[in-house]
Amino acid sequence: SSGLATLRGQFNTNFPVMMAGSLLAMIPMVVLYLFFQKQFIEGVAMQEKNKKEETIFDLKEFKKPDFKVIKQIFTLGSPIALQDFLINCSFVIILAIANNLGVVASAGIGVGEKATAFIMLLPLAFMQSMAAFVAQNVGARQHLRAKKALFYGMGCAFLIAIIMAYICFFHGDLLARIFTHEQAVIQATQLYMRSYAFDVLLTA
Repeated sequence: SSGLATLRGQFNTNFPVMMAGSLLAMIPMVVLYLFFQKQFIEGVAMQEKNKKEETIFDLKEFKKPDFKVIKQIFTLGSPIALQDFLINCSFVIILAIANNLGVVASAGIGVGEKATAFIMLLPLAFMQSMAAFVAQNVGARQHLRAKKALFYGMGCAFLIAIIMAYICFFHGDLLARIFTHEQAVIQATQLYMRSYAFDVLLTA
């Protein structure tokens, strides 16, 4: 939904592009369900069985904070939070530099941001689907299956990243034409998309 929101303009919205993005976001969930529906249903069933055997949420456990658990949360969450913080800071710096380069460069980055949000719809939807699948199996205590799913998910994500990086580097102008027809802005967007291709690979 956040990726689709970036496709909305301030004064107008390209609804065909938003519909195409919605379709792309649905594809990974449908594919994952078709291939892993048996495992998914087994995970849900075993999770429900475990719920009956033991109480997962016991209010007595929340009377005192468990600092060991809090430490684990901060240990696992801090690197991701730092990564998101640095990424957002880098985008602010890029926008500040682009605004000083002129209207065309600023417009090129604006179109590039919309294009990158569009091509990242598929990987984001795939990531969310895999997260749900892994979480279900962890809840069902199928840790080996969860690790295999995570491993295969990372491999698929890297393959998708290679395809997306190729599109960004060699066909960034085609993505830019979805959002604008001004040749100068298309050229500026193409330069931005070529640099973004490396970010796609590093993100994967």
